[in-house]
Amino acid sequence: MRDQNTVRAGWSRRVRDELLEHFTKSEKCRRAELTAVMLLAPQNVRYDGNTGIFLYEETQNSGKNHFTDRHKTYNIKGDLELTEDPKNLFKDRESKRAFLRGAFIATGSFTDPQKRYQFELITEHLWQAEELQNLLADFGIHARIMERRERFVVYLKDGPAIVDTLNVIGAHKALMEFENIRILKEMRSSVNRQVNCETANINKAVAASLKQLEDIELIDQMIGLDSLEENLRQICLVRRNNPDAALSELGNLMTPALGKSGVNHRFRKISRMAEELRQRQEKPDGMGPSE
Repeated sequence: MRDQNTVRAGWSRRVRDELLEHFTKSEKCRRAELTAVMLLAPQNVRYDGNTGIFLYEETQNSGKNHFTDRHKTYNIKGDLELTEDPKNLFKDRESKRAFLRGAFIATGSFTDPQKRYQFELITEHLWQAEELQNLLADFGIHARIMERRERFVVYLKDGPAIVDTLNVIGAHKALMEFENIRILKEMRSSVNRQVNCETANINKAVAASLKQLEDIELIDQMIGLDSLEENLRQICLVRRNNPDAALSELGNLMTPALGKSGVNHRFRKISRMAEELRQRQEKPDGMGPSE
């Protein structure tokens, strides 16, 4: 288990602070939450035998030579029995939520969503990680487990799953902030994809136009545009006078107007004719284009 006295900055601290302020009137939920804390971070829990109150305390370096204490009190009737199977606490969904909330307070980690999406719960033992994984699965959240430096990490990297988890543990302020960031990132990504797609289409159209102009110039030089059928001669002249126009625009400039598929069909003929002329240039016997 990682040292609980290390600095927890950014989003991990933000979520943890919100959960430390969370209060429930249900003793069974307080007991479930405290059980998770005791199992995963027992060094941070102090029991006052005189008052019968459990206190979660976390000392944190918040600046140069300056420390702050963060704490949460748990008013529990009777002792907290940790030798029993924690599953006995999970008789309802609210108790399951409370246990997961306590797990994050004890060992949770949340990466800045501006950088990447990652939510973690860290445990000492595989059985603890599997128990947390099963609890999340009860809420339709499918987490994975990996081993890292002799510890076991239950983690999520999927944005919607993280949103669901924040909702389950009651970190609603963090959820709203995370959702705002996620929506903006997805909007930027969508705009970038659209721009890239449009740029690719423009590049493709420009390349096609340049190829058509090259074919037209070759035909004009070798046999002259006047030798072409009228419909082909017309499309060559329209393209030459409108090098940047889209195919649909070229079609509207024809007399009579021509659809995009018709323009494409004529340029395919021009392309085949130009290719035959290129082959003719390469033949030493000067044979003309095939019939």
